[in-house]
Amino acid sequence: MVGGICLVVGSLLIWTRVEGPTVEPGTRYGFRGTSGDGVWTLILGVLIVGLAIVAMAARKPVLNAIAGIPGLFATIIALINLANPDRVARADTESEIPVSDLMWELAMANFEFHSALGIFVVSAGALASVIAGILAATNLRN
Repeated sequence: MVGGICLVVGSLLIWTRVEGPTVEPGTRYGFRGTSGDGVWTLILGVLIVGLAIVAMAARKPVLNAIAGIPGLFATIIALINLANPDRVARADTESEIPVSDLMWELAMANFEFHSALGIFVVSAGALASVIAGILAATNLRN
């Protein structure tokens, strides 16, 4: 359940910070996860929390094992976004105007993108969910 809560909270936080010539020094400008793939991690987090609650209420530990599956998808999403910190910024920009790859590279050549707290919280929550799912599955075998 804790992993799912981390996914929900982390999805709402800043995933990417931007630095560049037009960004005032000392100003923290960033993009929330929900501007891009954070919508998916938010949904997966709610699903994990829901499965954990139902597992506790119904006393069905198999649901805890199943909760590891959405955690695996969230882990993949988190790793993709950690490898490409500009992904959320591009998704946010493309929600307003269509941008080709060449236009994006030219426009963003003077900016640096860095992963922020939100994506790390999502990554930790996703990994915790996968590990909890694996542990629950091994306990089912015993």
